[in-house]
Amino acid sequence: MPGSARPRDANRSLWQDLALVAACHPAEAAVNQALACMGRAHDVDRVWIVRYNDELTHLWNTHEWSRDGVSSHVEDLQGASVDFIHWLHGKLLDGETVPVFDIEELPRQARGFQAELRRQKIRSSINAPLFHEGKLRGIFGYDMVRRLGKWTKPRIDFVTQAATYLAGLLYGSRGGAAASTSPVHPSPRTIHIHSGGEVVAVNRDDLILIEADGDYTHLHFTNRHPYTELRSLKSWEALLPEAEFLRISQRHMIHHSCIQRLDRSSASGWRLHLHGWPEPLAVGRTYRHRVRQHLGF
Repeated sequence: MPGSARPRDANRSLWQDLALVAACHPAEAAVNQALACMGRAHDVDRVWIVRYNDELTHLWNTHEWSRDGVSSHVEDLQGASVDFIHWLHGKLLDGETVPVFDIEELPRQARGFQAELRRQKIRSSINAPLFHEGKLRGIFGYDMVRRLGKWTKPRIDFVTQAATYLAGLLYGSRGGAAASTSPVHPSPRTIHIHSGGEVVAVNRDDLILIEADGDYTHLHFTNRHPYTELRSLKSWEALLPEAEFLRISQRHMIHHSCIQRLDRSSASGWRLHLHGWPEPLAVGRTYRHRVRQHLGF
């Protein structure tokens, strides 16, 4: 039927364009050109690549194309722990391409992943594993922001095949330069904050606490002025390692190492004193068990 042939015809033309891109450009330029070709051809809002470190413990946004009027997030998730995408990560390790038709329908175990998608205003996504020589190296995907994505089987199959094409560009014989553009052994202790129109790289060891303020959070440090970012406390809780950061109330999340002492004698409830912070912080009743576990009583 003519109607059923159109997606195949469109993809055939797109593959021809992608072959030409790979033949005419160095690997790094070819990757960026390819993302743009796919985004325009399939009318999606973002096309992106995220790369893992060798140990598969942290990840970095390295490449992105975004439609005019759609925010870019390529500078986000620089050295983020994979803990917040553990649900997705497990499926990718099994070689599975994961379409998300509606982020509001993600399962409970994907809440960290869901929080980050919400922050980026993503409504639907497709997430395909990037493999090279049998090892998971990254994630390739499409995002929809303007509306829910209509992820048909041909579209999902295309993204899976395109991941193989991109892995060849990034890690094949021509891809040495492109592969080296991502940090090979970057410090996973660096976090990137979007504040006041700039992106600031900071060491998370210097972070004392994160304070919620509606849709924003204020980040307070030992040796620099505070920053404000449009990111929820729930999103930070998903991104930062539980071994180092502790949620103590609806409003505050603190660095474990900054705890000085706990005052349980106050008539108004528990108060936590921190090194480098002038005032004690209230511990929410539902969060007391976490503080108990950390302090060992």
